[in-house]
Amino acid sequence: MIDTAEESSYEYRDFYIETLEAWQDDHFDNAVEVHNTIWNANNGTVGKAYGLMSESEESAYIERHFE
Repeated sequence: MIDTAEESSYEYRDFYIETLEAWQDDHFDNAVEVHNTIWNANNGTVGKAYGLMSESEESAYIERHFE
């Protein structure tokens, strides 16, 4: 995906590259900001992010939906 972003002329090209590079290094603490930036760019009206799940919330979600 980084290659695609680097070769693109997307309006948010630099944002996508920075995001993907951070995620490639397992830095996901920016997920709320990333989600909301993309959400706003697409005129989102439902689904704004307000925070990350705690480890226990994430574990419960995974167990409930994927196991």
